[in-house]
Amino acid sequence: MAEVGMEEEDSKFDRPAWAGQAHIRRRGMWSPSVDLVQREKELIAHIDLPGVKKDDITVTISPGSLTIEGERNPASPPDRIFVSDPLFVSERAHGKFYRLIPLPGKIDEERVSANFQNGVLEITLPIEELQGQAREIAVCERHPGVGTTDPPPPIKRL
Repeated sequence: MAEVGMEEEDSKFDRPAWAGQAHIRRRGMWSPSVDLVQREKELIAHIDLPGVKKDDITVTISPGSLTIEGERNPASPPDRIFVSDPLFVSERAHGKFYRLIPLPGKIDEERVSANFQNGVLEITLPIEELQGQAREIAVCERHPGVGTTDPPPPIKRL
């Protein structure tokens, strides 16, 4: 059985199915956790960025995607008085981070807003139209021998 590299193996478990390949980490970067929900006519993204300063975050909107990137500097635990004190465990990611989120539909880019509070970045993305949104298709009846059809009923959005 061929061995799988640790980086490849890790990537199988650290990205949600909806993100496709967009979530895969760039070499040497970490990727923050994201929740993306839809409320009526807007998408709301919550990105966990504990320990990151507001000025160290860059948010970019492009057609079809949202990008969050920046940097978190390593924190000194209060018990580590000197840099030379041994660090036995270090699991918190630091350094540069990057996350690209594919967006469904057209976003009103002029009305996008971002707020950062208590280590959580909330981005509100007003939706102009959703791609792939379900809708009901009207069924018309063709009359035999006559080239006319019933007038179509109005389309209902689901």
